[in-house]
Amino acid sequence: MIFDLFMGVSDSKPFVCNIDIFREITRRPLVKELIDKYRAGDANAKRQLPAFAFHATFDGKKRSVKNAKASGLVMVDFDKMTPEDMRVLCECLRDGGSPDFGIYLVHVTPSGKGVRIVFRAQRNDIYKGCESIGDYQKRLAQCLGWEQYLDTVTTDLARLSFVCHESDIIYFNSRIFVDQPEVTEFAASAPTHRTDTAPVVQHADSDQSTIDDRPLGEVFAHYFALTGGLPTEGNRNARFYSAARDLRYVCDFNPHVLARYMPQVGLSDEEVLAVCTSACQSSRATKVPQVVQDAIAQASLTDEPDEEWETKGASTAIPPLPAIFRPMMQICPYGFEEAALLAMLPIIGTLATGVRGRYLDGELHSPSFVTVITAEQASGKSFARRLVDTLLAEIRQEDVAARTVEAAYREELRRKKNAKELPSDPRVAIRLVPASISVAKLLQRLDYAQGKHLFSFAEELDTVIKSNRSGAWSQKSDIYRNAFDNAEYGQDFMSDNSYSATVSVFYNLLFMGTPRQTRKFFSDVENGLVSRTCFAHLPDGFGQQMPVMQSLSEKERENIVRQIKMLRAVNGEINVQFLHEPLSQWLEQQRVLALKENNRARDIFRKRAAVIGFRAAMCIAPCYAATGPNWQRLKDFAVYMATVTLNNQLKFAGEQLNDILASDEGRVVKSDKIYDNLPAEFDMAALTVALKKGGMKTPAKMLVYMWKKNNLIEKVSNNHYKKITENGTNANKV
Repeated sequence: MIFDLFMGVSDSKPFVCNIDIFREITRRPLVKELIDKYRAGDANAKRQLPAFAFHATFDGKKRSVKNAKASGLVMVDFDKMTPEDMRVLCECLRDGGSPDFGIYLVHVTPSGKGVRIVFRAQRNDIYKGCESIGDYQKRLAQCLGWEQYLDTVTTDLARLSFVCHESDIIYFNSRIFVDQPEVTEFAASAPTHRTDTAPVVQHADSDQSTIDDRPLGEVFAHYFALTGGLPTEGNRNARFYSAARDLRYVCDFNPHVLARYMPQVGLSDEEVLAVCTSACQSSRATKVPQVVQDAIAQASLTDEPDEEWETKGASTAIPPLPAIFRPMMQICPYGFEEAALLAMLPIIGTLATGVRGRYLDGELHSPSFVTVITAEQASGKSFARRLVDTLLAEIRQEDVAARTVEAAYREELRRKKNAKELPSDPRVAIRLVPASISVAKLLQRLDYAQGKHLFSFAEELDTVIKSNRSGAWSQKSDIYRNAFDNAEYGQDFMSDNSYSATVSVFYNLLFMGTPRQTRKFFSDVENGLVSRTCFAHLPDGFGQQMPVMQSLSEKERENIVRQIKMLRAVNGEINVQFLHEPLSQWLEQQRVLALKENNRARDIFRKRAAVIGFRAAMCIAPCYAATGPNWQRLKDFAVYMATVTLNNQLKFAGEQLNDILASDEGRVVKSDKIYDNLPAEFDMAALTVALKKGGMKTPAKMLVYMWKKNNLIEKVSNNHYKKITENGTNANKV
C-alpha cells in the first residue's frame, strides 16, 4: 500500500511513507512529548504533530481530493470512548482481530480517549456491498459492535491522521507497506473539514529513501561504523556537522532528507535540521567522499520490510535482530534459537572488540561474555562449531598468518640461540586460543593482543575441567571472572622460562557441556562466576531425529560479511545512553519482585544480568548505527537479554544459592512468592502461617519491615496491613 506523510501545514507537499519512516516518526521523543502535552491540556501541541494520509497518495502534489489517488486503506476512528470500552476494544484487537478484517494498525489516538484502526478495503464477505470509505468504516464498526463511538466525518481521501507514538500502538502489521490494494477507487464521499487535522512541524519535500538502490538507513549506519561510531559528548558538534557534510551527497543536498536519517545524539529535531541545513549550504566538492562511497558499497541492495521474526523454540519472543544474527539462528535446528543467540554473544563480542559504552554507573564497558550451553551428550551441541567457524573465519585467517610469523621467529631463535644478538620478538596477536591454554601462555597472548579480545571455544567442558587440574583451576577461575570485568591479572616469576606480566583481561568464552559437567565446572555458585555467565539449554532430544544445521545462502553470507566488517571497524566509545532508562526500570522491577518473592538469588543475579543485557545491545549497536529509528529496538533487545540471562541463572543456580544463604544467615530465602499469595489485607498471624507453610524461617517482622520500606504494604492497624499496587493504590485482589 502506498500512502503519504505530511510534516508541515505551511508547505502541504507530501512524501511517500515507508517502513523506516513510519518507525522513525512513531519513535521520536518529540512526538511522545507533544502527545503528553496535548493530553495534559495543551491544545496547540496536537497541531505540531506530523500526520499520515492513510487514504491516499498525492504524487507530491498539494493535498486535495482532486489530487488524491486511493491507497486501498481505510482508517476508522472511535472517539469519546469510556476507559473500559477502550480497554476491551484494544484487548480484542491486540492481535489484529479476525484476518478477514484486514487490519494493519491499531493505536490509541493522541487525545488518549479514542482508538484508530487502519485496515484494507477488500472484496470479501465481510465488506460485501461496500463502495465508499464511509461504507467500509460503518461495516467494521458494526462487526466490532462499537457503532456508537464511530467518527463519521473522516470519509474523504484527503483526510489526515495525526501520528501516534510507538507506545500507543496496540497492533501493527508491516505488510501494510508490501500488500497491493484490491480497491483503488471509492465511490464519492462528501468531503468534510475539521480544524484539528493539519500538522505543523518541519516539512520534507522529498520522499527519497534509497541511493543507487541502497536504503539510506543502511548507508548512514555503515558510514558511522566506518568513521568510528556515533558522535559522543565532547566531539558531538564537530563530528555531527562533519558527518552531515559528508552524507549530504547521498541526499541530493536536501536538508530535510538528511535530517530524517541523521542520528539525534541528544539533539532536538530543530537542532538536527538546523545543522543539516547549514551543512547542505556550505561549499561542496565535485566528488563524493570516499568513506561515503564505501558506505554505499557495503549497504544491501534490498530494502525489504524488517518484519518481526518469529522464533520457534525461544522461551521468550526474541525481538528483531540485525542480519548478523538472523540467518545464523534460522539455520539452527528446531528449538535452538535462544541457545544460538546466547552462543553468538562471545563471538560477536570478539568481533566488536573495539566497541565501548558507558553503563548506568558511568563506567566504560567492553563486549565481554561467558556463555555455557548445556545439553545431554549427542544432542547437537556441536551446532555452535558452525557459528564459530562462520563468524570468526576472518580472524582465524589472521591467526594462521600470525602463527606462521611466530613459528619463523621460534625457528630463527633456535638457530641463533648462542648468538650475541637474538632476533626480536614480533609479538604477533593470536586471538583464537584453545580453552586448555596454560596460564602463562594465556597471559602472553593477552599481552600481545593489546586490548583486543581473545576467544576460546570448548565443545566439551570436561576438556576444560581436566586441563585445569593440579592447582591451575584457581588461577583460571580468577582469570574468567576478571575477563568479565576486564580487570587486571598477572604473575611475576624469577625464571625466564615462564611468562611474567600484568594485563587487563579481554577474553570471551563459549563452552558446551552435559548437565553433570556443567555442575562440576560451577561447583561453587558463590564465587561470582555463575552471575557472570549466560546459560542456555538445548531442548530435550529424547526420541527425536538427529538435529541438522541448514546451509546459508550466498546472499546471507554476503550480508554477514558486511556486518562483520562494520563491527570490526568500530574502535572507541559509542553513545548508548538511551539504554539506561529501560535497564534502570528493569532493575527496579526485579528488585521489587525479589522482595515480593523473598528471593535473594534474584536480587543478586539481576545486577550482572542487566550488565549482560547492556553489553549485548551495545555490541550490536554499530549494525544499526544506533540512530533514532532503532533506539526502541535496541532497548527491547537489552531488556530481553537481561531477562533471559536472569531466568537461566535462576534456573541453574537460584535454588542452590538460596539454600546456601539460608544456611549461612539463618533464614530461608526461597522463591515462594509469599507476597503474591497473601490476600489484599493480612495480619501478622496470616503471614506467619504462610511462612511456616512454605517451610521458611525468615522472621515475619523482617519481611514486613522490608515490604514497608519499599512501599509494597501499608499499615492499617496494629499487626494489620494492606498490599499496595504498582501505581500506589491499595490492592483489591491478589
